[in-house]
Amino acid sequence: VGRGRPVVWRLAVRDIVVAAAALAVAVFVVPDGLGWARNIDAAIHEHTAFAPSSVISDVISAIVPSASFDDLAVGGRIAVGLAGLTVVVFLLVTVRERPLDRTVGFALLAPALLGPVLFPWYLLWGLVCLAPTATRGRRDWVVALSAAACVLAPVGFTTRQGQIATLCCLALVAAGLVPRLVVRQQRTLAARRAGGATGINADG
Repeated sequence: VGRGRPVVWRLAVRDIVVAAAALAVAVFVVPDGLGWARNIDAAIHEHTAFAPSSVISDVISAIVPSASFDDLAVGGRIAVGLAGLTVVVFLLVTVRERPLDRTVGFALLAPALLGPVLFPWYLLWGLVCLAPTATRGRRDWVVALSAAACVLAPVGFTTRQGQIATLCCLALVAAGLVPRLVVRQQRTLAARRAGGATGINADG
C-alpha cells in the first residue's frame, strides 16, 4: 500500500499536467479560445425548465410556497450541484473499476445533467464518449438521452409552447425507453433464475 500511494500521486500529477497543456494549446490554437469563460455567469443565472435543479425547485415550492423564486432556484441548484460533485468524486475514486470511456462519459454527463442549467449541447460531451461502446441497457440510455437532447430547445415556439412541446416529446422518449428497460430487466432475472436452477440440478 505504501508503494502504491506515490504511484497514484505521480499519475494524478501527470494527468493534471497533460490536461493543463491541452487546455493551453486549445486556448492559443482556437480563435478566442477562452470565449466560453465570458458565458459562465450567464449560464449559471439562466433558467431552463427541465433541468433537474429546476424540477427540485418546483418540488420545494410546493413544500415551502412562501419562498421566493431566487431562494428556490438556489436551493435546487445547491442540491443537484452537491449530487453532481458526489458522482464525479465517486467515479474518480473508483476509476479502476470500469473502462475509461465509461468513467469519462459519466463524469461529463454528471455536471451536464446536474449543473445549474441544462442545454442540449451539454449532453453531447458525455454521449460522445459513451456511444461507441454502449451496449444493451447503456445503449438504450444513450439513444434516449440523444433523443431528449434534440427536443430540449425546440425552435419556433413561444416559451410556454416550447415547454409543452418538450414535455410531450420527453414523455414519448420515456414511453419508448421504460418498456425496453423493463424487458431487459426481466430477461436478466430469468437468465439468473435459469442459471441458479441449472446449478442446483447439477449439484443434485
